[in-house]
Amino acid sequence: MSGRIDIKSRGLILLIMIAASGASILSTDLYAPTLPHLPAYFGTDATTVQLTMALNMGAYAISQLLWGPLGDRYGRRAIFVYGMAAFLLTVLAAAVSQTIGQLIVARILMGAAASVEAVIVLVVIGDLYEGEESAKVFALYGMVVSLVPAVQGRSWAGSSSSGSAGGRTSSCSLGVVVGRICRIGLVRLPETLPAGRDARR
Repeated sequence: MSGRIDIKSRGLILLIMIAASGASILSTDLYAPTLPHLPAYFGTDATTVQLTMALNMGAYAISQLLWGPLGDRYGRRAIFVYGMAAFLLTVLAAAVSQTIGQLIVARILMGAAASVEAVIVLVVIGDLYEGEESAKVFALYGMVVSLVPAVQGRSWAGSSSSGSAGGRTSSCSLGVVVGRICRIGLVRLPETLPAGRDARR
C-alpha cells in the first residue's frame, strides 16, 4: 500500500476514477439510442451501422491487455491522462464523422481509449489499498459507478434519442466531460505506482 498518499488524496483519486468510468459507460449508453437513425443519415444499412457498436466493444476488450503493462512501465498517471486525452479526441472525431467509415474508425479507437479506466482503476486501487479495505473500496466503486450513468444519462436521454443531430450534441457534451476529467487528472492525479515496481528504474 502506498503510504505517501494521504486519505484525502485517495478520495480524490477514487472520484476521478469514478468519473472516468461513468464517461466510458456513457460513451455507449448515449450512442445506442442513435443507432436507428444512422442508416438513413449515412446512406448505409443497419448491419454496417451495427459494426460501430460491435467493433467498439471488441476494441474495448482487447485494448485492456495493453493498459496494464503500459501502466507498470510508464506509471498509472501518465497512461490514464494519455488514455483520457485519446478518448476525448475520438469522441470529437465520432461527432464530426461525415461517412460511416469515419464513424467506424472513430468508434474503434474510442473503445480502445475508453478502456484505459477499466484497467487503471483496478491497479490504482490495488496500489492504494490492501486486503479487506481493498475489497470494501472495490464494492463502493462498483456501486457508485453503476449509478453514475443513470444519473447523468437521464439528463441527456432526450437529445441522444432525437436523431443524429441530438447524438452529435450528446457527443459534444460527453467530450466536455471527458476533457474536464483529463484536465483534473493532469493537474490533481498523483502517481500511485510504488517506486520499487517502476520498470524504468
